[in-house]
Amino acid sequence: MSDPCTYVSQTWGIHDQRWVQALTVLGFDVRVLSVEKNQLTIQRIRDELSTSHGPVLAGPLTSITHHLVGIAQPLIGLSWGFDLLQLSNDGDDVFWLKKVDGLIVDSNTTRDIALTSGLSDDRIHCIPWGIDLQKFTPTGPHMDLRAWKISPSDQVIVSLRAHEPLYRVHDIVDAFALIQDDFPETHLIIGNEGSLSEQLRGQVRSLSIDDRTTFINMLPESDLPSLLRASTVYVTASEMDGTSVTLLQAMSCGLPVVASAIAGNAEWVIPGETGYLFTTGSPQEMAMALSSALTDHASEDSKALADRAHDVVTEKANWDRNCRSLLTIMRTVPYGRRESKPRNF
Repeated sequence: MSDPCTYVSQTWGIHDQRWVQALTVLGFDVRVLSVEKNQLTIQRIRDELSTSHGPVLAGPLTSITHHLVGIAQPLIGLSWGFDLLQLSNDGDDVFWLKKVDGLIVDSNTTRDIALTSGLSDDRIHCIPWGIDLQKFTPTGPHMDLRAWKISPSDQVIVSLRAHEPLYRVHDIVDAFALIQDDFPETHLIIGNEGSLSEQLRGQVRSLSIDDRTTFINMLPESDLPSLLRASTVYVTASEMDGTSVTLLQAMSCGLPVVASAIAGNAEWVIPGETGYLFTTGSPQEMAMALSSALTDHASEDSKALADRAHDVVTEKANWDRNCRSLLTIMRTVPYGRRESKPRNF
């Protein structure tokens, strides 16, 4: 008989589905409560949990976990990376984290922030947000970009982050405009979507790079490996991140990466070893990093860099292996609670 548990989230996207699938594969009978999917308020979620059994895995920390502190079931916080970083940057109270029974983080950076709350180290579990290494490989089909009127001879820079202020896609547009004259056969692909999509389209038009920029909206994850293999450089300009899954996917496909020098990216991208870093919020530095990546693209040094990046991801970001830590966490946390609370497990 499967062990019961509940997964609670603000959203219902690909990352939520991956966690639920991991729990299911590990033998749990998972009940899902999503604010977006089920149109639930926090109070309604708390009411629903009163009839649930087993531990509760809940995140992000700020919008979900914080509001569930005090429930009868064992509560395991699931950090989405940005939540802990946001709490730290804003100087907000993190001491409430001491009240959760367990916490899952995605990086050493977010672990260090969690420790400042007073939560003991033995209740913090690091599970990097790994990827499917069987799908994201250097070898395999290349997407035919001619459907988007991109010439096969063009070098392609690709961005796949959401069009939200946090991810600073506008900096990528500015950086591309700075290098367009030096690299006339280069095209920018902007994937994903968000609240700033129309603003970004306007920015592209105002910089007169619309003939060399293509917006492709959000692609199914199954299409991403072939798109990444068909590209020349992957770029992310985020100002706040834990472990970026799309960054790891690009590295696993052997694609040179240019990333903002935030702590979450710097755990994976080492200049001269696995990619290129630039100062966050500086289109000028990003333009220089992109120029280096494009210039080096066909060199042996670039191939060696991509190979090392692929090796790092293979070693540290195997999702099938990493997520198996959930089995121990979900089964041991309920029996290591600090306080005597009613148990339904």
